[in-house]
Amino acid sequence: MQDLSYTPSYSDILSETETIFEDIVGDLLKKTNTRPDEVDAVITSCSCFAPMPSLAALVVHRFGMRKDVQTYSLAGMGCGASVVCVDMAARVRFLFFGFCFFCSFFPFFFSF
Repeated sequence: MQDLSYTPSYSDILSETETIFEDIVGDLLKKTNTRPDEVDAVITSCSCFAPMPSLAALVVHRFGMRKDVQTYSLAGMGCGASVVCVDMAARVRFLFFGFCFFCSFFPFFFSF
């Protein structure tokens, strides 16, 4: 049985999110030989964490992407948000003909 007496702080969850996004986005950019300034749209999905500024803004800032990158951040919609984000990524890609990055995330701290 898990000890549920520990309640993660906002800082704990944000730190975990930044670490995971850094690994995911960094690996994706490296594997696709894409520079951050080539990304046209960032779409993020998180089932239960909605920080301000958004997760998409966090990714754009952390990787030094252009200031005109289209950002979309869905949060608090449960697991269904991932399906919506996949459709959104397809539509954004069709409209802008550019490189669109999509990331869905479920914080470990909420997995009990």
